Amino acid sequence: MSTNGYYVRGRQGKLFEKAGNTAYLRLIRVAAPDSIVATITDKLLCDRIVEYFQVHYPSRITNCSAFANFLFTGEFAECQIEDRLLVAKHYMRDYTETQKVSVGDIVCLMYGNHKVLKSRKLEYRKSYRKQGKERCEKGASFSRSVCKPKNGVLSPDELHELHLSALIDDFHFMVCVAKHNGLPVWLSQLGRKMKDDGHIHLALTIGNEEPYGEFPLVSLIKRRT
Repeated sequence: MSTNGYYVRGRQGKLFEKAGNTAYLRLIRVAAPDSIVATITDKLLCDRIVEYFQVHYPSRITNCSAFANFLFTGEFAECQIEDRLLVAKHYMRDYTETQKVSVGDIVCLMYGNHKVLKSRKLEYRKSYRKQGKERCEKGASFSRSVCKPKNGVLSPDELHELHLSALIDDFHFMVCVAKHNGLPVWLSQLGRKMKDDGHIHLALTIGNEEPYGEFPLVSLIKRRT
C-alpha cells in the first residue's frame, strides 16, 4: 500500500479511498475475497493504540486480552502466568449475532478443549459436536457459541475460573474499532508477545469472522457505553 497524504492506493495502483482532514488511524487488510481499508476515527481509540505500541508493547508481556483491556480502559495490565495470561477486568454478557455492536465494544471468545469436550459425561457434548458440523458447512462464526453462561453474564472472577478449568484450551479478545458496510471491524493482537520482541502481529476481521477458523465454547461482549 502507498499514500501521498491524499489518496491510499494498493500495490497495483487501485484507489481505496481519499484521505480527509480529521485525525485517524488507517488499517489495511489484503486478503481474499476482498481487500479493505478500515479508518479508525474514534480519537480515544486512536490515542490508546498509539500509546500501547509506543509505551507498553516494546517492553511488557502482552497478548490479545492485555491489548483489548488497554483500549477499553486506558490502564495497562501485564499478562500473569498464574492467570494463564488472561487479563479480564469486567463483567461480560453473552454475545449473539443479532446484537448491535458499537465502536469501542470488546468481545471475549473462550475456546473449548477438544479432548475434554468429547466426554459423554458433558451435558453440552451434543451441542459442541453440532457446532463443529455447522462450522464445516457454514464457515467459522464466533456468534454461534456452544453454551451460554448462567444468567447470561460472567464476572471477572468467573471468567478466570472458567479459563483455569479443564474445559477451556485458549481465548481471544477483539475490539470493535470501526464499521465497514455496516459490519463491525474487529482489531486484535495475535498471540503472546514477550519482552523486547519487536514484531507486531495484528488481525483485522469483519462481522462475525473468526480469526482462527474455530468456534468458541463461549462468546461474550462488553459494551463501552
